[in-house]
Amino acid sequence: MFNATNKLKLITIIIILPLLINTGCSYNKHMESKEGDLDSVVVTSNSEHEENLHVINSTYENINEKVQKQEDIYGITWLSEESIVAFVKGNPDEWYGQMYIWQVGETEPTLIDDKEYRICELIPSPDHQYFLADIGTSIQRIGSIVSIEDKVTIDTFGCIGTGFWSPDSEWLIFGQLSDIKPKIDIELDGTVDLVKYNIKTKEIIVLEEGTSDYYFTLIKQVEDGTIIYAKAYYESDELDEEGKIHF
Repeated sequence: MFNATNKLKLITIIIILPLLINTGCSYNKHMESKEGDLDSVVVTSNSEHEENLHVINSTYENINEKVQKQEDIYGITWLSEESIVAFVKGNPDEWYGQMYIWQVGETEPTLIDDKEYRICELIPSPDHQYFLADIGTSIQRIGSIVSIEDKVTIDTFGCIGTGFWSPDSEWLIFGQLSDIKPKIDIELDGTVDLVKYNIKTKEIIVLEEGTSDYYFTLIKQVEDGTIIYAKAYYESDELDEEGKIHF
């Protein structure tokens, strides 16, 4: 019998789907972090990766051929006019592994972190000074910012879905979990605000505040850098009041 309880459950399922638009991947394990703690999303793996990433003549062509032929590499992302490549080495089928950066002229890549994470995507900044690693297995995820020049992780933060870069590479826009509880039960413990994060100062500015009645979700970024977002009400299966963030 399709009673009010069943209807509410159906609505809950429907309204949470827009939050998955930018997550990039899903998995049957449930790992979350509210504070952006990478240790909370380490994947325990029994796989032993071959340490065969080496070239004698370090050119773009040789490095690209090497990483493209490796069956345990995914997320290959060339940067800075094909002088640097970032990638994940691990298990492409289950989307987990370790992050590497390989610069043309170097015979071997640099390992960013010796732990394995569930990494969905590497998203370079427009100036190719950083990339954002989209990490996690559920709607509630972790963003990890890696410095290309220093080849280290410089910060991590909790986010809802993935994020978008500003055209000047100084800001990231993403959804952030709020302390305000939604009026119906969903996967998240709170509603979702829309925020922007400064790469250099680590300042977080709230752009739009969610409430117990509605949350905010990113839709897409268009060619000029403008970000399209929407307000979504918990008791409706449609997105509402589309907005734009200009830079």
